[in-house]
Amino acid sequence: QIFNGQEEAVVVLDADVNLMLTSSDGEEIQVSADHQTATNKLFYEAYFELPEAGEWDAVVTINYDGQTGSSPFTVTADSPPLNINWTLIGGIAVVIIAAGWFVWQSRQHDELTPIGDEAQ
Repeated sequence: QIFNGQEEAVVVLDADVNLMLTSSDGEEIQVSADHQTATNKLFYEAYFELPEAGEWDAVVTINYDGQTGSSPFTVTADSPPLNINWTLIGGIAVVIIAAGWFVWQSRQHDELTPIGDEAQ
């Protein structure tokens, strides 16, 4: 039990918390929330990715000790950020720089070789 300044509250850590999300075109996603993976172990958290941006209708349902409660709400999902593979870009840059360096070194070597030495 915790005290919130005015009254005593009970922390519930064994409830079933489910979230149902429905897109405007009818696609449904259902996820469960728990407190084991939460940063704050007193909260219930669920991690998921929405397949598309836009308005989603959501309903959170909580089942605990034979009682059920639910609350509907609407969320707006933005488009996901661009996922850039920096390792691949860095690898390509290193290969280009190395190839340029080898070409530059071979040209310098050719310029320094005396003409008379090429015939031997």
